[in-house]
Amino acid sequence: MQEFSRPLSRPNGLPHNGPESPLMMVKLDHPTAREVWRLALPLGTSVAGGTSGLARDVFWARTSSHLSTLFPGLEAGELALLDLQLARDLNPTLTLPRIIRALARVGIAALAVATIPDEPSIATAEEFALPLFQLPPGTDLARVARSVIRLITDREAQEEARAAELYHQLTQRVAAGTGLEGVLGLLARVSGHSAVLLEPGGEIRLSQVLAPFPPTEALTGLAAGWAAHEAPVLVNGRLVARLRLIDRLSSLDRLSELAVEQGAAALALELAKQEAVTQAQQALQGDLLDAVLAGESEEAIRARARGLGYPLDGLQWAIVAATLGEAEAADVANWARRAQGLAEARGWRALVTVREQHATILIAASTIVNTASWLTELRGIWTHSHSPLTLGAGEPMSGLSGLKAALGQAQDALALGLRLFGPGGIHRHADLGFYRLLRHLQGQPDLESFYQQTLAPLVAYDEEHGGELVTTLEALLATGGNVSRTAQALHLHRNSLIYRLDRIQQITGLNPTDPEDAFTLKLALLLAPLRQK
Repeated sequence: MQEFSRPLSRPNGLPHNGPESPLMMVKLDHPTAREVWRLALPLGTSVAGGTSGLARDVFWARTSSHLSTLFPGLEAGELALLDLQLARDLNPTLTLPRIIRALARVGIAALAVATIPDEPSIATAEEFALPLFQLPPGTDLARVARSVIRLITDREAQEEARAAELYHQLTQRVAAGTGLEGVLGLLARVSGHSAVLLEPGGEIRLSQVLAPFPPTEALTGLAAGWAAHEAPVLVNGRLVARLRLIDRLSSLDRLSELAVEQGAAALALELAKQEAVTQAQQALQGDLLDAVLAGESEEAIRARARGLGYPLDGLQWAIVAATLGEAEAADVANWARRAQGLAEARGWRALVTVREQHATILIAASTIVNTASWLTELRGIWTHSHSPLTLGAGEPMSGLSGLKAALGQAQDALALGLRLFGPGGIHRHADLGFYRLLRHLQGQPDLESFYQQTLAPLVAYDEEHGGELVTTLEALLATGGNVSRTAQALHLHRNSLIYRLDRIQQITGLNPTDPEDAFTLKLALLLAPLRQK
């Protein structure tokens, strides 16, 4: 038998290390059977029966022996660690229910066995409200006893040991390549709680839900009767996710706190590994994008695409995205990763390239439909409202030539959308109408000269005099030159409107009611957003 000295016994017992021991002067905060189970017994230990006795205090731990008595010196309030085979070697007629009854009469706090208890044993444990722990197969009972005693005599040291054990098991899952699912699943099992991995913005990225199943609102926030321990997941000091362990309020404990801390650290390793892989993949994907933009030979582009497993036959589609303001490249990369997942969920092959605050998504598929709804879904997963995301999309086209054209369309749509409407919109090339024809006039000297000769004097007059002549011109052109309808739209007397139209002609030298001059002024209004700003 492995002997351990007990510093303080039950109030009516004598200490095993003698009355002179200095340990007698130490006031121990005895753990409950539940705390022993959660903080000292091996991870994976379950409670087979006697759950109503988990609040009992545990004063010490003892292992069974080959000697004539299974547990020499066993006292009330102690945890008994039983090797059932040793017991049967000592007395072949012994059964686990019989042992449970005998130990319950002694008044022990709990019993742990490394075998699977049968139904009679569980029923007996329930009868005596004696916690019956089922240890994992092959458990070293002496080592477990040392862990329990360390919890009793030095709780902080045992908590550190339990944290290290958690981290070791979780990082083994990282090393084994099980991904986020493997790490989160193990974390849920060893903690006994539902585990949720949230995006920095609060959306659920992955979850492992256990009974009792929490309500949906508890997964990301608050719900009556439920609670959560939460920890940030940091990669290089940057928040990449948040981990939550969720259960009923009474079920969360110190192990829950340790588990969420160590789980966040292990998940950070997995996410850092995934980021490194993603960066390498995106570098290769960026090479393909650069080859297309640079007009490299078809043979070179196809070779790069084959290396990425990206099909150039069939339909090709391109989307480009940009954000301005406080969002960082990492935020755009996180969005692009989720966008790639949404594309692949539709059965599309997607390549993503992220550079600073810009992202490019190339999509290959046999069928591409409902592009407008998908673009709306893409913008919906962008969570940084303070830095709006703008999308530009081409039209699906076939083959490599189609990919080049779709990419050019997407870039034009983004540039025109930002120029015409500002940040935060979704702009499809097909929806830009007239402006698609004028895209290449943007910033040209002739465009600026035309603007200065037509609309610029009118804009300057309004700014200087607080006038509304440009607004009046826009209203007139919108009604097709109908003076009466324009006066009604602007809530003006007809004579007041005619006065304004005369001022427009005096300032610009163009008569807004003359069809040819009206066309010139309308063209100036349409081209104004394309001026270099």
